[in-house]
Amino acid sequence: MTTDLATLDILQDLDGTLDKVQRKATDLGSAPTAAEIALLTTDLDLVYDGIDGLQSTGADLGTIRVLAQARALAAQTLGDATAQRQAAHLAATLSLATGDPESLAAARTTWEAAKAAEVAEAAALAQAAADADASVGAEVSASATTAGGTVTDDQLHAHPVESSWDNAWSATLDSLESTVSAPGSTELVERASGLMGAIGRGIERDAGPAVRPQVMQRLFRLHRLVQKGLLDQGMEQSAEQDRRDFTGLIDGMLVGELSATAPLDDRILLSSYHLELRQGSTPEQKLATARRLTSLFAEKGDKRNMAESLLRTGEQLEKLQRMAEMYDCYQRALNLAVDAGAVDTRIWATIRLAFAQYLAGDKMTATQMLLDQDTALPVETLTTTGQKSAMAEAKVALANLFSEAGDDNGKAYFRDQAVALFEEMGRADTAATYRVQLS
Repeated sequence: MTTDLATLDILQDLDGTLDKVQRKATDLGSAPTAAEIALLTTDLDLVYDGIDGLQSTGADLGTIRVLAQARALAAQTLGDATAQRQAAHLAATLSLATGDPESLAAARTTWEAAKAAEVAEAAALAQAAADADASVGAEVSASATTAGGTVTDDQLHAHPVESSWDNAWSATLDSLESTVSAPGSTELVERASGLMGAIGRGIERDAGPAVRPQVMQRLFRLHRLVQKGLLDQGMEQSAEQDRRDFTGLIDGMLVGELSATAPLDDRILLSSYHLELRQGSTPEQKLATARRLTSLFAEKGDKRNMAESLLRTGEQLEKLQRMAEMYDCYQRALNLAVDAGAVDTRIWATIRLAFAQYLAGDKMTATQMLLDQDTALPVETLTTTGQKSAMAEAKVALANLFSEAGDDNGKAYFRDQAVALFEEMGRADTAATYRVQLS
C-alpha cells in the first residue's frame, strides 16, 4: 500500500519541525535529545519508502534533507544502524537533487558509519553462529580437503551453504578468479555454472527463509565468472539469458532489495539488471530503479556512471511527462560527464538536453547547444568508437534541425559528416539509411 506523502504530519508542518530540530541540533549526542529528534522525524521513514512521490508534494527538499541528516545523527547516537542508514540515504538522495555537494559528503559519511555498524552487527551474529557450530566445523575441517590438500568441486557440491565450508568456497573462488585475465573457456563456464546450481539446490533444501550474506556473495562471484566466459567466447545471447536467469534467481531469494550491507558492486550489478532486463516494468518502476542506481554510483563516487544513470532517469521522466525534472536530470548528467572526462556520455547528455529544448519549442537553443558541442569536440579528437558513434548521432540531429529550418546546405554538411563517421566505424547500413533519409 502506498502512502500519500502530502498527508504526513512532518510535511504539513515542515517549518515547525525544522525549528524544533534546529533548537536541539547541538545536543544530538545526548540520548534523550536524540530520542526526541527520532520521534519528531519518524515520518521520514515513509518519505524514504515513497521518495518517488516527494517532488509532487511541493515540499522544500532542502528542509527535508536537513531533517533527514538530523535523524541519521540521532539514530547513530541511539545505536539504530538501520534507521541511521535509511535517513542518511534519504539525505544523500536529496543532496543530489538539490545540488549540494557538501551536504552529500556529510550524508555519505553518516551512511558509511551506519553501514559499518550493520556489517559489524552481522559479523557478530555470524561469529556467534560459527562458535555454536565449532564442533561440527572441526570435524569438517579434517575432511574438507583431499590427501593433496585441495578441495574438490564434488565436495563443494555436497556442502553448498554450510558456514563451516565458507573458507573452502572462498579459496576455490579465489583460485578461479586468479585466472580471470585469461580468455574464458567452456570448462570455466561449465564449472562455475555447476557450482551455482549446487548453491541454488542447497538454498532450496537447507538454507531456510534467509540466505547468508556469504552465500549470496559467492553467487555473484560465480555469476561474474560465467559472464566473462560467455562473453570471451562471443556468446552474447547466452550471456544475456544468463543475466536474466541470475536476476530471477536472486530476486527469488530476496524480500525487497539486496541488503545495504552487501558489497556495493553487487548492489549496482543487480540494480543495473533490474533496469535493463525486467519485463513489464512501468515507467514509475524503472524511474525508481534508475534513481536507486544513481544513488549507488554516487556512493561509489563514480561520476561517469552517475551521469549515464541520470540519462536513464531522464528517459523515464520524459515518458511520465515530467519535463522540468527531465531537463534537470539531463543537465546534471552533462555536468557530471564533463567533470569525469566522459566524452561519449557528455555528447549523449548534450543531445538529450537539446531534445528537451526542442520539445519545449526552442529549436534555436537546441541547435546552438549542438553547434557549440560540435565546435568544442572536433572529430579528430575523438578516440573511441563510443565517442564517434555519439558524435555521429549528434550530427544527425543537427542535420535534422537544419532541414526543419529550410537550410539545405547546413543539412547536407552535417549529414555528410555523420555518414562519414558511420562508414569509418564499419556501420555501412546505418550510413546508407541516413544518406537516404536526409537526402
